[in-house]
Amino acid sequence: MYPQPELSRGEARKAAVRRSIAGRRAQCEEAATLAVQPLALLERMVALWRQLAPYAGLAAIALTFRPKQASAPPPTVLRTLLRWSPILFGLLRLFRSTGKRSVAEVP
Repeated sequence: MYPQPELSRGEARKAAVRRSIAGRRAQCEEAATLAVQPLALLERMVALWRQLAPYAGLAAIALTFRPKQASAPPPTVLRTLLRWSPILFGLLRLFRSTGKRSVAEVP
């Protein structure tokens, strides 16, 4: 059928192609790992926020009603935001929960 030298060259080309594919796969894997790192950090931050969210409202209320100090500045935007944040977060949660529809409800 085929002479031995042609088969050997074919095998060598096939091995070279496989090596280049393996090298490019490794490069793609490294690039994907680097690209996903910020997303992994964001995911950890969201998970931490979900753990602390029930207590954030209590902390905000406690911070707004702390006793006034002699050197305390007058009420600021931050203090107002901290005072109203539990209500805002509750409304956000309400809007998100009403916006979700189950698969059975989708026409």
